[in-house]
Amino acid sequence: MQDVAFFEAHGLPAVALLSSGFKKQAAFEASRVGCPSLATIFVPHPISNCAPGEVAAKADAAFEALLAALEHGPAAAVPAAAPVAGGNAGGSEAAADGAVERAC
Repeated sequence: MQDVAFFEAHGLPAVALLSSGFKKQAAFEASRVGCPSLATIFVPHPISNCAPGEVAAKADAAFEALLAALEHGPAAAVPAAAPVAGGNAGGSEAAADGAVERAC
């Protein structure tokens, strides 16, 4: 989360891609670094004991949400209905001109 906050603070879009087993820790860390609205995408837990094909399937399922979050900001990291449990700690508001504000 520190890396995502660093890049966002410097104007570079970034997204944390994490296992869903770490949702609470991700929210805590995002708040701790002063950026509770960091774009975060969660893939189903676990990862470490999955076969390579299972990991690839999880990555494939997260890909569109990841691209959307990079292009449109943290609010896009929460897919409306996707197999990837997405979310972010706070969300993001659209700016007056329709652009999405970055988290930090």
